[in-house]
Amino acid sequence: MSKEERSGRKGAVAGPPGPATIGDRGRICDSSQQFTAGFAGHIALPTLSSSTENVGLWFERMEDYFELTETPQKKLPLLKFYLDDTLRRVLPALNVSSSDDYESARAKLLSYLGGEKDPRIVRGQFFSRIQKAQEKTSAYMMELRRLSMSAFPHVAVKETDALVIDQFARGLSSKAIKAAVVRARCTSAEEALEAATCEESDLQVLHEVTASVRSLETREQHPPVGSGTPAKINELAERILDAVGQRSRAAGKQNPLSNGDHPQGPDKSVSKGMICFNCGGRDHRAKHCPSPRTKSATNRKTKIRSEKLESLLCEGLCRYSKPPCR
Repeated sequence: MSKEERSGRKGAVAGPPGPATIGDRGRICDSSQQFTAGFAGHIALPTLSSSTENVGLWFERMEDYFELTETPQKKLPLLKFYLDDTLRRVLPALNVSSSDDYESARAKLLSYLGGEKDPRIVRGQFFSRIQKAQEKTSAYMMELRRLSMSAFPHVAVKETDALVIDQFARGLSSKAIKAAVVRARCTSAEEALEAATCEESDLQVLHEVTASVRSLETREQHPPVGSGTPAKINELAERILDAVGQRSRAAGKQNPLSNGDHPQGPDKSVSKGMICFNCGGRDHRAKHCPSPRTKSATNRKTKIRSEKLESLLCEGLCRYSKPPCR
């Protein structure tokens, strides 16, 4: 390359600066706004200081930034990052620590800077208020009405009630109660609260009735073994066995030949020429025959009857004591 070309290059206009090199690492940024823009994903936010004119608007922009970047776990660190040095030194006096959440730190800063009564802040709280877990419907309505008085101080009563009813229906946790409030087409906050409480009480009654019906169905499908009806069945079986035993003993007393005893006197109903069909003898009947053949037959019949009775009783006990198979 000639000297003329080198001299011409010296007079040329320098182009735009390239990316940072090793020598640029220790260089300080020209303004805090450029640094915050690079840190916050190319979104520049002004720092919050004691001289900020509208604190409520600044927090609204901060919350919009949270929704845009979806950083629910980094709200408090980012809030501290955008505070100036004066407010950073004030944080310990305001009892703001790293363990606090964003909402508590925000409320303390608003109270310190005098922006807690700003209607814009209260409006944001009003439109973001929903029913919390285990919160009563009446308490939720009272909170909305309290916020509406500060958020809309110059709005007419009818328009304020319309806003309260709309937010009340939107923030209800139960879909059934929400639908009941919408169907009622209420014109005042009192009517909306009445419709919600009536629907809530009806749902509670239905829940109790459904729970009792389900418990009954569960008991029918899986009855507890050894409780209730099986005890009654066992008692009834014992009574039947006692009755059968008494009957057999009474029959034995009436018929002494079944026990191997002979009659004490002659049987007048038997004629002298009658022949026994069991042993072929005379002067007695077959059922009164003292032959061993008759005794064995009688004992066999008694045993068969007792076995049948015991099997029937066992079958009944098993049927009612075990859960039904479905």
